[in-house]
Amino acid sequence: MREHRRPRGFLRDAGVTVDGNDATETYVAVCAAADRAREGRGPTLVECNTFRLMGHYFGGGRSTCPPDVMAAAVAADPVPASASSC
Repeated sequence: MREHRRPRGFLRDAGVTVDGNDATETYVAVCAAADRAREGRGPTLVECNTFRLMGHYFGGGRSTCPPDVMAAAVAADPVPASASSC
């Protein structure tokens, strides 16, 4: 189940899930949520799905992550892509 579907009781279906690695998609979703709030239509939950490249703490490894999954996540890392477009 998508996280944004969980709080329906108090958000009245005001939630969206986006690819957190896509800066443009995330920006558009957050702008829409801000506009909605400014119009007085309440809060919006924006769930940004991404991948944890590091452990939960500095020095924490990813020993349980298969190498091919990690390689795909590194290739999809939005930081180098954003830096190269500046």
